[in-house]
Amino acid sequence: MLISLQKTCSYHRRKNYNIILENFMKTFLIKNRSNFIILALLILSISGLNADISELAKNHGHGNLYPTFFLATSLTFIYIIPFVFLTLYLKKRFNIPSPAFWMSWLFGLAIPANLASLGNSGLSFILLNLNLPKDFIDNWGGSFTAPFTEEISKGLVVLLVALLLRQISLKSALVMGMIAGMGFQIVEDRFYIFQDLFQNNGNGYSMALERIASSGVSHWVFSGTFALGLIILMSKTTAVSKKQGVFFLLAPVAMHFMWNSPLDFSNIDTVYGTINWLILLYAFKTVDALPPEKALVSL
Repeated sequence: MLISLQKTCSYHRRKNYNIILENFMKTFLIKNRSNFIILALLILSISGLNADISELAKNHGHGNLYPTFFLATSLTFIYIIPFVFLTLYLKKRFNIPSPAFWMSWLFGLAIPANLASLGNSGLSFILLNLNLPKDFIDNWGGSFTAPFTEEISKGLVVLLVALLLRQISLKSALVMGMIAGMGFQIVEDRFYIFQDLFQNNGNGYSMALERIASSGVSHWVFSGTFALGLIILMSKTTAVSKKQGVFFLLAPVAMHFMWNSPLDFSNIDTVYGTINWLILLYAFKTVDALPPEKALVSL
């Protein structure tokens, strides 16, 4: 009887200790939530900027080509400048808070490209170790890596900023996703131009024009819709159904998968680009129709 009573007391003490520890951790995490998010954003930004600048420093013995690189890269302002004006217009139309707007630009340029690169390397390593046929990896490897790592990396920027601000609108989420995608796109295009010029003996300008040609239907279109779906699913909003949230989340991943696939036919870019825009326009019309109070969500 005494032994049984001692065991019962010991059990209740352990249970109380666990409850106290659990409550302490919850309180500690809630109290320091903003600090943890800021720390994560700083670490990811420093890592991303360091990787980006370090890569540009590798001139492969062609240091004399930097002036050409900067001139070729400057051509991307053909799509960057109109996009900036578009987002400024949407900022005013949707009454997007300045912190959400400018942090999306800052962290969109600094974080997702490096994060996606690490993710692509990890998934590629897994695919190579599955002993799949080389032809399959060569043809489909890009479809089984980039659509997942890149969309998640861009969406993560929006999610972290939203968590830091605690409250944003679904309208803001769409535009923030577009901005994060454009940040990724700018860094990626610069990398392709650099690679063409410094490693592939190209002239840089041809690659710049090639990237400009697809800039209107590229990463920012994917990530705007993806970010909207992510925030819908992460929040408790009832203004937009969870089914729509799932669609907005998965549709750009599916289109990105198809875009990277070896499936090819005449005018394929036009077809995929049109579908991408139709999905984005559907997302835009969905949030644009929401009253301000219903569009607001907490995270």
